[in-house]
Amino acid sequence: MAIFSKEDLENCQAENNKFLENEQIEKFTNKLEKNSLNFADEWEIVVLNVFSKCGEIIHEPDNLGGATKPDLYFIFNNEKNIEFLADITTISDRGVDEKFPYKKLQARFFNILFELEFNRNRFGIDVGSNTWEVTRDNNVKPKLYMPSNEDEFDIKIFNSDFFSFLDKVTNSPKERHTHIIRDEETAIKMEYNPFELHSRLIAPNHKRITTINSNTMKSALEDKASQLHKSGYNGNKGIIICDGGYSEFGSLASPSYQFSGKDYNVREVIKVFLKKYSDISFVLTFGVNPYYPGPKKVFGKIFTGNNFNNFGCGQKLILENIYKLFPKPINSLSNLTFL
Repeated sequence: MAIFSKEDLENCQAENNKFLENEQIEKFTNKLEKNSLNFADEWEIVVLNVFSKCGEIIHEPDNLGGATKPDLYFIFNNEKNIEFLADITTISDRGVDEKFPYKKLQARFFNILFELEFNRNRFGIDVGSNTWEVTRDNNVKPKLYMPSNEDEFDIKIFNSDFFSFLDKVTNSPKERHTHIIRDEETAIKMEYNPFELHSRLIAPNHKRITTINSNTMKSALEDKASQLHKSGYNGNKGIIICDGGYSEFGSLASPSYQFSGKDYNVREVIKVFLKKYSDISFVLTFGVNPYYPGPKKVFGKIFTGNNFNNFGCGQKLILENIYKLFPKPINSLSNLTFL
């Protein structure tokens, strides 16, 4: 599954070919032809494309004097003497999802219900967590009480006791039934409600940012800052972060998003980063708005550092509004990362 349609990606790539080197063209074209693009590839193609509409681009410049070749060297159309170097990255919940594979648990549960011809809308799963213990900087990491290894699903969860639960549902379909799985590492409740209209999975947010100094966003920002510093470039620098299925990213899409105060949010992480790395002019974030009621669309949010005033008003407006040039997505990241 893709974020953008194949037609839009092919059109963007055809336009990108005007400024890419042959080797770069071949890399993207081969992936397009083989349908092997990942989320990072899609974002890179489209980000390069939208910036090419506003100025001159060099992708992965190799003449900066350093050891690295960041993704985007950009010169504004209206101001040939104003430029910046930026690196693009895509972040996700990979690693955390593997440690707590609750979506795979739900998929396995639904597959069994489908095979046995149950109406899955009558069932729900609650996965226990240590949410009540977790707060900012108390060194307690969020966790779900469930097997981290899928091989244990059939042993701990989908065992004879589970199928006895389904037998009770079969024998008394007009009654409510509950099945609880509990040991030192597991706390799962399955329910059947004959009056329920929608299936549900309740798994408290175990991906919260509980420390400002150790989280996915901070690691990505510092990695890109390192790449920029090693490039040998001394001008304006930026970092472009795209959503590849990072659960905390959605909070950037809504100005009214409510933060609990028990943990950090990505806005705080980025602002702290920019204070520490004063030579980074901006951090630009792109994602697919999960809250927008109409057709899916890309949102953009810019965070500015001390050097952002090196840009004029026109350049600032371009950076603040460039997300409006993106093609319309066909999927949101919340949909794609569930599949």
